[in-house]
Amino acid sequence: MTLDQLSGPGIIAFSDPAGAKAALSVAALLLHSQRTETCSLFSNRHYSFFSDWSEPVTVVPVAAALPWPQSTPRWVFTGTSHPDSSAGFELDVIAEARLQGVPTVSFIDHYSNYLLRFRRHGAIILPDFIWVLDEKARSEAIADGLPAQRLVIQANPYLDYIRTLWSPRLHRADILEIIHPHDNHAFRNLWLYAPDPISLRNSGEWAFDEVAALHDLIDILKDASHTLLLVRPHPLQHLEKLESLIRAYRPERGNLVTIRSDLPGLDTASAADCIIGFHSNFLLEAAALKRPVIRYFPASPERDAFKHLNIGTLVHNANSLRSRLLQPITDIR
Repeated sequence: MTLDQLSGPGIIAFSDPAGAKAALSVAALLLHSQRTETCSLFSNRHYSFFSDWSEPVTVVPVAAALPWPQSTPRWVFTGTSHPDSSAGFELDVIAEARLQGVPTVSFIDHYSNYLLRFRRHGAIILPDFIWVLDEKARSEAIADGLPAQRLVIQANPYLDYIRTLWSPRLHRADILEIIHPHDNHAFRNLWLYAPDPISLRNSGEWAFDEVAALHDLIDILKDASHTLLLVRPHPLQHLEKLESLIRAYRPERGNLVTIRSDLPGLDTASAADCIIGFHSNFLLEAAALKRPVIRYFPASPERDAFKHLNIGTLVHNANSLRSRLLQPITDIR
């Protein structure tokens, strides 16, 4: 079962942010194509980006039962999450759908933890169909223990949504006015840093993390002028060390470093001169907007989930990052 085969009323459930955006996009695409008139959306978390979509989301308290619609849905779609962060929310929905005889589809939005996403209290809870991004993800999922017959290659619905339905509400001048009121012409360059929270689960295992990369960016900023370095933290990011680095920065040459999680991600990416990150889905989103992407990855290439994708410019050390940022960046807006 692919996205094109979903139709009629359904339930969509999600927890982690990447899965949430894919799930919200499934609803938007189905409603836009008129393949369904109604979708019931549920999450055990609230994210500010819910307001970017017109479809309402019911936030279910942790450990509460999902309030299923009175009429039986034709299908159930879920995101997938690390069980530590989601408390198994999507898996509980899949288990309930199985009891009610409703077909289930889940989407793995990244290249990691394939089987782990379906492990709950020592048991494996699988949907009828599991969407994976490409042949690489399919091969890795099989090697990790997922059954081949349940795997379906399906492009990320969120990227389809960005390409076909999304349009900005805030433009560059709006964003600069929010960050630096009454002087939105102060900056010639807008660098957007959108890191993965590497330190959250890989502390000490990699040659770098999001804090070390921000240190490198701030050091490069000293040789730029009239540049705003905007840090867009991951929703699961621990902010203390990033904020400490930013507080220690002494503005010069008309530059500024600020961290903001309240600005719409796609609007900000659309307005930026470049987007810097590692291998997060946000970089794929920026590429879908045809924005210049710089992937900074000093770690071993084996750890790079996007090494098989042609996404942006890949740099492996601080000197290469400096060279790329300080040369003129082609504006392809």
